[in-house]
Amino acid sequence: MYSNADAGTELGDMAAQVAKQNFDLRFVTFLFFNSTLYFGVEVFLTLYHYNIVVNRATFKPNILSKNMHQFVVFASDVADVEQLLDAFVEFEMDNTGKFIIICGSTVPNDCDEQDIMDMCSNYRIVNIVFIRRNATKAVGFTYYPVADGICNNLKPIKLDSNNQYTRTAYGEIFKDKLRNLNFCPLTVSTFLQPPYMSNITNGVPKGADGDLLRMLVHGMNASLKIMTPNRGHGWGWRQENGTWMGSLADVKDDLANFSMTSGAITLTRFSDFQISNSYSTSQVVWVTHPAQMQNVALKLMHPFEPSTRIALVVSFILVVLCAFYLKASSWRMLEDDQPTRSVVFYAWMICMGQSIIKFPSKSSFLQMTLVWVWYCFL
Repeated sequence: MYSNADAGTELGDMAAQVAKQNFDLRFVTFLFFNSTLYFGVEVFLTLYHYNIVVNRATFKPNILSKNMHQFVVFASDVADVEQLLDAFVEFEMDNTGKFIIICGSTVPNDCDEQDIMDMCSNYRIVNIVFIRRNATKAVGFTYYPVADGICNNLKPIKLDSNNQYTRTAYGEIFKDKLRNLNFCPLTVSTFLQPPYMSNITNGVPKGADGDLLRMLVHGMNASLKIMTPNRGHGWGWRQENGTWMGSLADVKDDLANFSMTSGAITLTRFSDFQISNSYSTSQVVWVTHPAQMQNVALKLMHPFEPSTRIALVVSFILVVLCAFYLKASSWRMLEDDQPTRSVVFYAWMICMGQSIIKFPSKSSFLQMTLVWVWYCFL
């Protein structure tokens, strides 16, 4: 056995070696530590001479950044690690980043590697190296979610210092752990949305999104499991009580791995779900199944859902009725000598976001026009 100072030196030294050999040294590393683990932190900072943000004892939101992707955490036991991971979730830190977690307790059960692997899996953290004390030296562990023919493999794999803490017998410790899923099922929530998701036959999706989905599944060597929204319909929306409906609800409730829909990114979707940000982008164009031919008069209404189409048709029927009423009453939209245009034409221009030549001079017509403008832009 060795003293706390010696143990801290071993832990800090191994954490620094793992970080230097696996982190991208161009980016900032976030270091959090408990004040009782000062010896290990001092050694780590002595050996790791790169950009680093230090946070002690409590999280400080003013120094946190969502652009941080490399984390080193010194904790006292498993319970301490769980509290720290809860804070990471609260501040929406990147759980797809690289994590080095150091546990400094001398009690064997307080730093059990299996408990840490189970916990990291629950927090969707895959790129993890866990370091704890041993009888003679510091030891490190990681896990590979898809290995040995098991689709949720949480067995701790010990790091070997002979390969300089970059690889194990299962592969690299921080790279491509989920690239080959070995035909493990990938559950995708979607719904019919022509031409993006035009048809689903025997679990095989067709359409633009369907083609892309099958390409992703093939590239990840997975098996595809399709499901429709378990609660609600369509893309998904958040109710007043915070409950999500639609396809995104399946992701929120852990019923699906991801949602494959062609929907706009709204404020609620952006705030409640993690949106990936690529380091680099490239323009990709591919030709897929052409959309089914439709009547020209219906093309403008194609993006809308059936309920929206009905509301739009009813609205224009009301406009037409108002136009007949105004004409029968010998009213005029404009009072000057310029040729007047129909109420329906003006209503269509406003609905399409076009400007009109001038507003009516009569207050009653002006109020009707302003109400229609407000209604069209709801």
